[in-house]
Amino acid sequence: ELFKKYDIIITSGLASFATHASFLIAKITGKKLILWDETWDWPHTFWAKFAKPYAKCIVRHADACIAAGTKARDLYIQFGANPKKVFIAPNVALDFSKYPVRQDLLRKMKRDLGIENKKVILYLSRIVQYKGLDYLIKAFQIIEQKDPGAFLLVGGDGAFRGFCEQLAKDLRIKNIRFLGEVPHDKVHYYYHLCDVFVLPSRHLYTQNECSESWGLVLNEVMSIGKPVVSTTAVAGAYDLIKNGKNGYLVREKNSDILAEKILIIFENNQISKVMSQNSKKIIRSFSPNEQYKGFQEAITLVLRS
Repeated sequence: ELFKKYDIIITSGLASFATHASFLIAKITGKKLILWDETWDWPHTFWAKFAKPYAKCIVRHADACIAAGTKARDLYIQFGANPKKVFIAPNVALDFSKYPVRQDLLRKMKRDLGIENKKVILYLSRIVQYKGLDYLIKAFQIIEQKDPGAFLLVGGDGAFRGFCEQLAKDLRIKNIRFLGEVPHDKVHYYYHLCDVFVLPSRHLYTQNECSESWGLVLNEVMSIGKPVVSTTAVAGAYDLIKNGKNGYLVREKNSDILAEKILIIFENNQISKVMSQNSKKIIRSFSPNEQYKGFQEAITLVLRS
């Protein structure tokens, strides 16, 4: 298929076989090559170190690069891309503000979960080590001691869940509930249930998936206007979170500061209200139309060259 009469090949994933093959075919056939990626960090595994020089070569020789955000853009430039040939097509997600919500079902969920009149923190993602749920649980121990009305809902499953459940028991945390996998048609209900959403990821360079390449859950929960707290190990957080405006971007692997920022939101209703409004405003810039513009600019440049 790649040898057919296309003008441009657009490929995604710096470490993927498809990208490596596309690069070679583009050079053999004289086709233009556009890279589209959200990679912003590089793992320290043997194979990653082995592949890095080739990835840099592909970036340097690509006709244009499309980045998912500012951190991915920075990596392209670090790898040798011409800054004038790098374009941002921001990552987009479902707009849950358009999804209907049954208030009677929402009230029932609150009763069943025991979170009526509680201040709810939500984690909703895979439960794997680099997601940093253990740091949020440690932070919640601090929060619960200072605010007994706080509650932590944990949605998702994964290999790290057993460790996190045991950690919560060891820390004698009471107000926590592990939900397991959340059905897709209920995801937006859990977003509506929370007062603050937290994505506490951390870097884990010894694995090929070493950090949060974006964090689309932030886009999703912001679409219905929720304050968000995330860490410096989440690429999307650098673009989505305006510190103190719609949430907080905090240093990774620091439970104390994570607890501190969540408590600020809990303790001031006005701050929480303003952050909710700002989340809705900020997420408007992360639309399919804005993503389209990034692609359009890259393709236009390549066709003119």
